[in-house]
Amino acid sequence: MSSFKTFETKAGHLMGNFVQKGSELVETGKIRLSIGREERAVDELFYKIGEAVYDNCRKNGVSPNYIASDCDEVDEHRTNIALLNAKLNAARTATEEMGAGVKQEKEAVQEKEVTIDITIEDKKDKKDKKEEREEPKSQE
Repeated sequence: MSSFKTFETKAGHLMGNFVQKGSELVETGKIRLSIGREERAVDELFYKIGEAVYDNCRKNGVSPNYIASDCDEVDEHRTNIALLNAKLNAARTATEEMGAGVKQEKEAVQEKEVTIDITIEDKKDKKDKKEEREEPKSQE
């Protein structure tokens, strides 16, 4: 009995440790989520500030030298994005046209399919039909 009590005590301590570790993990997970939300908020603010500075530089044409080169680089990236979007649209159009062509080819092939109807006659029916064909010849 004493070995069972020892086992029960150790199991109880072990379960207590699992519960404690689980609650610690939940708490650290909540903290990490909060940190992530705060970092996203800061990133959004930096984005807004940067966009305002960029717009101001382009509208007024006045900017410090270190920002002017970055604004030019933004313009280059936006031009590249526009070109890539044009390529993407052209590729989509080509794919759609190719898909339409394949569809037309499939429809044409389906129209050309031939259906063969096979009927099987009994030997007795064949004999009767053969006799019917022979009778008119003998009457002539």
